[in-house]
Amino acid sequence: MARLSTTFLLVLLLSSACSKRSSSDPCAGMMCCFQYTSILVQLVDAKTGKDLLYGSQPKIPYDSIRILAGDSAYKLPSWTDSANSAVRLNVMYPNITLRVSLPGKVSIMKLTTTVVNTSCCTSAATSMRVGENPVEVKPDKYGSFVIPFSTSASGKD
Repeated sequence: MARLSTTFLLVLLLSSACSKRSSSDPCAGMMCCFQYTSILVQLVDAKTGKDLLYGSQPKIPYDSIRILAGDSAYKLPSWTDSANSAVRLNVMYPNITLRVSLPGKVSIMKLTTTVVNTSCCTSAATSMRVGENPVEVKPDKYGSFVIPFSTSASGKD
């Protein structure tokens, strides 16, 4: 009997704790201590569309890419989505800057993402602009933002 009473009390407490709030905003009063958006970025040859990081003959060494923040440059995270040939970036702000260092060429790419809230403390990137280009890049069917990139020193492969 005591076990049945304890179980009933536990179910009653859990169901009352999970009841719908009267506020129209389900996230009202919730504080998110750490929120970031995970985006997949794929660099492809501007002319051929071939993968520059992972393909059969990658032209950009993974270690040559840095995330710039203020006066610091950080290595790309070690986690990638190699199945989709993309680099997974976890960003806390809609603007990030990447530096790609190749022999005879250093490229700085400002990536501006449009982020929407998907639920309490989570969000998703819906589009991205590269540099000052007003054309937005949309994620492909795998969720990667495919960015054309020129590897030649002149930028004109």
